[in-house]
Amino acid sequence: MTIISKNWTYTIEGHDFTLLMAPSEDMLTVKTTISMDGHGPMLVLGFTDDCIITEQQIRITVHGKDVVEDGLSLHNIAVVKKAYTDMLFHLKYDNKQEYKKRYKEEYDAIFSGRKPMQIIKRAVGHSSQKCAIAIGISGDVILDLMAESINSPIEYGGVLLAPAFTNYSLEEMKASFQRKQEYWQRIQEQIFEYQKQKDIDSQDVTSWDTSERYEQGEKGNSKYFKHTMEIHGKTYTFNERNVFDVGKVINPDYPIKEGMKNGGILLAKDGTDYWLFFNEKTGEWFTVREVTSEESLAYKLIVKYGGFAKKLNFSHEMDEINKWKSRMERFD
Repeated sequence: MTIISKNWTYTIEGHDFTLLMAPSEDMLTVKTTISMDGHGPMLVLGFTDDCIITEQQIRITVHGKDVVEDGLSLHNIAVVKKAYTDMLFHLKYDNKQEYKKRYKEEYDAIFSGRKPMQIIKRAVGHSSQKCAIAIGISGDVILDLMAESINSPIEYGGVLLAPAFTNYSLEEMKASFQRKQEYWQRIQEQIFEYQKQKDIDSQDVTSWDTSERYEQGEKGNSKYFKHTMEIHGKTYTFNERNVFDVGKVINPDYPIKEGMKNGGILLAKDGTDYWLFFNEKTGEWFTVREVTSEESLAYKLIVKYGGFAKKLNFSHEMDEINKWKSRMERFD
């Protein structure tokens, strides 16, 4: 695919600027430069939400005063960033094997200490907030660390580093990443043990289907879960609700005795489980029969692993783990 260079012109405070974006000589990265009043060009290191960050400081005259800036605000920054992203994607895709080779070489060099990371300190934006930006493949390395060193990961020429990393050292980031890896490992071990225990508890269950449903109540739609289990060749269906001021309630969605309506509650008494049913005429609950071993197993599994059960929820952490894995697997 032919990559076409792009350029934009601006007039800012009486100065003429030309921004040029083109593939680098090795066709692996995007080189962006800016010229002022026909002089330059200056290398653009990256972008923030509203500014470009330049390698050299920009000296301009504003209202008769000389001003020195680390970057420049652009009215169409979103358009420029998208153009950068699109160009970089096509370059990496078209030269995938060479990029993998170059990346791995630099990745190893940075991690071994043979090569320092390219980190530039700047004060950018309307508030002149101090920050640091890692450029080139150094930025990709930091993205792969996926540690607290990332403040705002961007694909627009660099990676802004979090202020907490005051020294911006690789050792800080590697130590942070090691802590996060250990944390991820503990999470995965907990998830594995949880699933392992669930498999042991439900080893007599041939199938277990759970569906989330809603029903109209006094305070609008109320969520509940319908569980259908097959145990020892028989199918059992239960409804699991979380009732206000009562808590979790699990009812059989089948007659516990021939001729009766669906429903009932389980009561444990003297070491034995019984099904109770509500008599609408007397307004009292009465005992119908003992709960079978299969029904008892299904009930206890729903209590422990049902929709309203307290269980491990590491969805955010697993997203982080999967993102990091997917980034690293692209070089396999």
